[in-house]
Amino acid sequence: MIAFLIEVVKALVTFFAVCVGLGILYLVFVVVREVGWEVRRQNREKHEQEDKEE
Repeated sequence: MIAFLIEVVKALVTFFAVCVGLGILYLVFVVVREVGWEVRRQNREKHEQEDKEE
C-alpha cells in the first residue's frame, strides 16, 4: 500500500513539474513574440523614415 502511495506522489510531482515547465515555456514564447513584434514595428518605422528622406 505504501509503495502505491509513493508511486502516486511521484506521478503527481512529475505532472506538476511538467505543467510548470510548460508554463515557463509559454511565458518565454509570449515574451519573445512581443519583443519581436516591437522590433519589427521599430524597423518598419525606421525604413519608412529612410524612404521619406530619399
